[in-house]
Amino acid sequence: MSIRMRLFFPVSISLLTMVMMALSAQSGFAADPVDDAIRACRESTRKVKAQVICLETAMRRLFTRPAAVQTQTRSAAHAQARSNVTSLPAQQADARAVSRSTVMPARPPAMPKGMGAEQVPLSGKRLEYSQKIERKVEPAHVADFAYYGPEKKLIVVLENGQIWKQPSGDRQSVRLRKGDAPDVLIKRGAVSGYRMTFIKANRTIIVRRFK
Repeated sequence: MSIRMRLFFPVSISLLTMVMMALSAQSGFAADPVDDAIRACRESTRKVKAQVICLETAMRRLFTRPAAVQTQTRSAAHAQARSNVTSLPAQQADARAVSRSTVMPARPPAMPKGMGAEQVPLSGKRLEYSQKIERKVEPAHVADFAYYGPEKKLIVVLENGQIWKQPSGDRQSVRLRKGDAPDVLIKRGAVSGYRMTFIKANRTIIVRRFK
């Protein structure tokens, strides 16, 4: 063996040992692939230099693998962030839609119209809506009034333009003086018709609307 080969051989063996140790240390949870790589490099050639080159190649692949995994992780994180940003407007739109559906009142059901509509039997939501209307109390302000007939029944003109008349059969009476403009409450009667309550006088009369 020449002096050159004697000098190279120990250095190559030492380098080969270091490469194998580095591969074993970096293998971690993947010991079998490293052992296979070492075995393949040993069996591929008997030349130490060729084995060193083979193991260096395997080492570079092993060292560059975590970087590739890290790159994939970063790419996945960026993709998730873009997905979150893209889905944010849709989530905000859904929230606005839910808010509108919560705030906006439900549209009232279609009620019967025309002649004899009041005789049409109601059920379900129509009945509930009708009962709410019946229980509704409307405050109003008297703009003018007059008495008619020998029984001095009342005709009331409201500020909103409505005209209500007390029927002659009603036994209740309210005495108003010229210039009086009392506040009243109008609500549907328990059986039929409407009732007008004069708030200050605490008197209630039966009324029918004429306008």
